[in-house]
Amino acid sequence: MQMKNEKLLLLIILIVFTLIISIININMLSKVIERVKYLNRQEKLKEESEKLSKEFYENSGLKEINNITSFFTVKLCTEKYFETLNSLWYNTEYTMNDSYNKYSEANKYEFEFSDFRANVLNDILAQKYKKEFNVDKESIKEKYKEHFIQDKIIISKVYEYNINKEITAFIVNGYNFCENGSNKKSFSIMILIDLKENTFEIYPEEYLERHNLNNIDLDKKITAIEDIKKINKNDNNKTPSEIVTNEKIVDYYLDLYKFNIKYNIEMAYEMLEENYREKRFGTFDNYKNYINDNKDKYIIVLDKYKVENINGYKQYMCIDKKGNYYIFTPEGQCLDYNLSLDLYTIDSLEFMDKYYKSDEPEKVALNIQKVFEALNSKDYNYVYNKLAESFKKEHFSKLEDFEDYAKKNFFETNEVEYLGYTKESEEYYSYIIKIKDKNSKETKGLKIIMKLEDGTDFIMSFNLE
Repeated sequence: MQMKNEKLLLLIILIVFTLIISIININMLSKVIERVKYLNRQEKLKEESEKLSKEFYENSGLKEINNITSFFTVKLCTEKYFETLNSLWYNTEYTMNDSYNKYSEANKYEFEFSDFRANVLNDILAQKYKKEFNVDKESIKEKYKEHFIQDKIIISKVYEYNINKEITAFIVNGYNFCENGSNKKSFSIMILIDLKENTFEIYPEEYLERHNLNNIDLDKKITAIEDIKKINKNDNNKTPSEIVTNEKIVDYYLDLYKFNIKYNIEMAYEMLEENYREKRFGTFDNYKNYINDNKDKYIIVLDKYKVENINGYKQYMCIDKKGNYYIFTPEGQCLDYNLSLDLYTIDSLEFMDKYYKSDEPEKVALNIQKVFEALNSKDYNYVYNKLAESFKKEHFSKLEDFEDYAKKNFFETNEVEYLGYTKESEEYYSYIIKIKDKNSKETKGLKIIMKLEDGTDFIMSFNLE
């Protein structure tokens, strides 16, 4: 009996053991199957990703740059290229500090060729370009025997083209000139950046001209460079980088506007937001006359700025040392933005929100602030259009009369102090204010009578006390 029980127990142990082994094997097999399925899924995802990536790059074309960090990287590459050209020839008596008279006095000096700079230039010029145009370190001296005499760079447009997931081409348009504005010339170059190798290379303008790349055609493919798979490293072609701060962005926007005011006033006018420029200036001739009449005012030196998010985009509000406003609102592309020069011509969303939450005396005060912002901007047309018709008929029959009066009776830069108000009637408010000359201690009293109209509109009259 005992023998039978032992055999039965052994059989049970054997069965249990077999079951355990089977469960383990099934579990292991299940894990293996799941692993195989996982690897298959990953392989399919990889194939699909590679397919989509291939289709993306096959279908991608030239477009405006839309990443501000990429733009500043391109800007650094461009500056390195032209700084290298600018220093190919040098003289120990003639330094970069002489840039203000460089162009006019360059021929006074005997220049020597810099082999070091030639090596830098050779390293950053594209291999494909050098091969096609027979350029090497030894031929650079002859090729660039005419001195490059421009040391200020303004980039006006950048277009990008994705060759593959690692290499992107950028076509850069802009201007070179000396610090005093002389020797101004436009340029177009192409820069390739290899993200994997962290390298870049330059295609000069003659390459773009030969391959018809200086005639921008959005969405087109750049077939001349599609065979490039890698940009090999050397001692001088590491892609430069910097932290892109709001201040750098503001400085760039202001530099471009300052340049256009001085050298390309039509483009400066085009930089203004369309609705704004029509309301503020009406015509290009009015804008041109305004700039010419206020040249001293537009020596732009940034004093302070504020950055706000407006409808998903950053708005850069800048104020220069003379109190002038420059409000840049980018729209999609980092070099595509609207510019306005004041806060009163078109009401901002922030102003309207504040205005509609205010009581009537506060609204009058906000409108008075607009009036003096316009006077400080020499925008006499804005103030004249806000004067009541009966008041204009009695005192200022035409804009020129009011402009002459304003120049004689208001300060160059007016600061407003509110002393008190009374409600003259159901519709009219009377405000007593003191205006102060920002540049002196002189003050004047002023009484403004205002009627609030629909929306944020108003009409007014005034008298000096």
